[in-house]
Amino acid sequence: MQGPRVAHWEFPAPAPYPRTSVKSRHPPALRADFKFNLPLLHQDEKASMHRCARLARSTRRVCRGDVGYTHNTTPVAVIFRCCFSTTTRAAEPSSESTSSTQPTPPKSSKSTSTLFLTTLALAAAGATTYQLSSSSSPPSSGLHERIFTPYTITSKTPISPTSTIFTLSPPPSQTSPTSDTQSADPFAPLWPTIWSLTFRQPQLQVARSYTPLPPLSTTPTTPGALRFLIRREHGGEVSTYLSRLSVGSTIDIRGPVVEYAIPPDVSDVVFLAGGTGIAPALQAVRAVLGDGVSGEGDKSTNTTVKILWANRQRSECSGAPLPAPSWWRIWDTTPTSTEPPSPLVEELRGLEARYPGRVEVKYFIDAEGSFIDRRGILDAVKSAGKEEKEGRKLIMVAGPDGFVKHYVGPRVWEGGEEKQGPLGGVVKGLGLGVKGWEVVKL
Repeated sequence: MQGPRVAHWEFPAPAPYPRTSVKSRHPPALRADFKFNLPLLHQDEKASMHRCARLARSTRRVCRGDVGYTHNTTPVAVIFRCCFSTTTRAAEPSSESTSSTQPTPPKSSKSTSTLFLTTLALAAAGATTYQLSSSSSPPSSGLHERIFTPYTITSKTPISPTSTIFTLSPPPSQTSPTSDTQSADPFAPLWPTIWSLTFRQPQLQVARSYTPLPPLSTTPTTPGALRFLIRREHGGEVSTYLSRLSVGSTIDIRGPVVEYAIPPDVSDVVFLAGGTGIAPALQAVRAVLGDGVSGEGDKSTNTTVKILWANRQRSECSGAPLPAPSWWRIWDTTPTSTEPPSPLVEELRGLEARYPGRVEVKYFIDAEGSFIDRRGILDAVKSAGKEEKEGRKLIMVAGPDGFVKHYVGPRVWEGGEEKQGPLGGVVKGLGLGVKGWEVVKL
C-alpha cells in the first residue's frame, strides 16, 4: 500500500456541539461529550481509537484530518477522521499539566480518553493545513490528492433496495483531453492497481473511500467518467447522503489512493469478496487480464481469477445461480436462477464468457444458508492450480472489516500506517502459505 491510510470512527452525539476554536488543545465541550460516548463504542472500535491516539504521541507525528460535528438542535453524529503523516511534531506538555486544580488521573480508560482528545484537537487543527498545503495542479481527470473536486452524477442504476451504481462525470473544464490515451481513459495508469477515491459529505465534512468499478468495454462513456457501487448503510453518514442525491447533483471527491499494485507476474488469483468488495474484485480482473478489447487486453494467456462473492440477500446479486446441493463441489455446474440478472451479475457473466475457464464466479447468500467456508476456498485454490505455472499466486480479500478479519485476520496500525498484519482467520488454518499462496487484505 502506498501513502497513509484513512481511518474512520463514528460516535452518537447526545447534545449539540458549540463552535470551538481549533486552537484550543482540549475543547471542554468536546472533551465532556467524548468521555460520555466512549463507553458506548464497540470494544474493537474503542481499542482502535486508543491505539491510534497512543501512536500519535509515541511517534510524535502530526495527526492531520478533520472532525465534523453538527450545530443543529438535534445533532445525530460526530465523525472523527485522521490520517498520520510522516511530519515530526514538537513535544507537548502532558495532559496532567493543563490544569493545576485537577488531580493527576490514574492510568485507566479516563487518561486514555484524554490522550485521544488531545489527538482529536490536533486533527481538527491540522484539517485546514491539510486542505491548503498543496499547490500542485490537478491531473487531466480533474482530481487532486488533497483538494476535493465536484463530479456530476450522470446516472444512477439500482442494483437492490440498498445498492446503486453511480456514474460520475468530471467538470466540463476537465473533459478536453490532451492526448488520445487520456481521451480513452485518463485513469488508465491506475487500472493495474487496486485504487479508491474519497467522497465527502459536505454538511458534516465527513469522508469515506469508495472503489471505482472498471469501465464497461461495450459502453462508450465520457472521458474521465467513473462508476461506483454504493450501498446505503444503516447509520452511514456518507452513504445515506449519497443515496438522497439525484441525477445532476455534484459529489466532492479527491484522490486517488493506490491500495495495492498487483504484480505483473501473477499466475492465479482467488478473490474473496464480501458485499461491495466485488468492486476491487472487478479491478483485480481488469489489472490481471486487461480490458479485453484495447491493445492493453489479455496480458497473459493462462492467468486465472476465481471470485467467491458473498452477500446477505439475493437481491444484491439478482440473477445469480442458485446454491448447489451440499454434496456438489462448488466449481461444478449449479442450477440457473430464473430472475433477471442485475447489471453487476451481467457484467460478471460477460467476463466469464470473454475469458472461459480463466474467470469464474461463485455466489454465496447468507439468507439462503450458503457461505464461503474452508472447503469452498480450498476448491477454488485447487481449481486455480490445476496447471503447473510460474508466477505468484494471490488470495485477495475485500469487504467489511468483520469479513476480512474472519477470513484472513485484521489489518494493523504500525509506524503511522495501516498495514497487512499477520495472517489469521479461516485462511490461516488452511496452510496455504507454505504452498506458495500470498494473502492480500484490502
